[in-house]
Amino acid sequence: MGQNMGGKKFLMFHDNKLSADFSFSSLIRDISEYFKLLKNMGVQYPDISPESEKIIKNLNIIDVPISKEDKIAGIEHQVNEKLSCLSLHGTGDVCAKLFFIICDKKVSNTESKKNKKDGFAKYHQGGGRCSEIFQGDAGILFEKILKAMNLSRKNVYTSCILIPDSGQNQQKISNEVDLCINLIKKQIDIIHPEVICCLGDTAAHAFLKQNTPISLLRDRFHDYKGIKVMATFDPGLLLSQPEKKRDVWDDMQRIMAVIGNSS
Repeated sequence: MGQNMGGKKFLMFHDNKLSADFSFSSLIRDISEYFKLLKNMGVQYPDISPESEKIIKNLNIIDVPISKEDKIAGIEHQVNEKLSCLSLHGTGDVCAKLFFIICDKKVSNTESKKNKKDGFAKYHQGGGRCSEIFQGDAGILFEKILKAMNLSRKNVYTSCILIPDSGQNQQKISNEVDLCINLIKKQIDIIHPEVICCLGDTAAHAFLKQNTPISLLRDRFHDYKGIKVMATFDPGLLLSQPEKKRDVWDDMQRIMAVIGNSS
């Protein structure tokens, strides 16, 4: 039993069992699109024949475990529907021991190209994946830090607090930052990292709910639900203040001691 409507393939059953070859998040999206299509066709409620109702009652549905990737995709989809003009995603290993929280401002695509060399490439209207903001000189420096820790982008997880442009009112900015923080906390609950690292003042202040300067927050661990949290300077700042590289490396060594990496 199955249907092709509007070019989309919907729920398929084989041998009275639900096929396990699908992702949970894509299944939810397909079902949602199917009911939207019915609504647009003027159907007020789904109708089925007595024969189909009998088949459904007799189905032996397989209990398919939901992967971490699908869980994260589901919560990202919920949050992105509430955020304005962007698509926010974490990136990396969903089994990572180390979870980075970064911060960036949403600006135009033109500004993104201008800023690409000196710092993080910015999100543009329409969105992008979190890894895209680690570009240019700051991205190269971030990769060097990871390499010195015997890590790479692939085996850490990175999520972003996205600050709307300054043209929006303060309440809207605060609401969207809160949405990003809520998404990050749900990602953390799924991934269960051993250490969370906040890169930069804004990321640290938003996540830890503190206004203490990062120069005073760093150099020690904080706590989030029993998970160690380190706040340190972000790679973009190190480009203009290279004397702080030693401080960041000291903080990374503390992290390495917890997650079991050594240089």
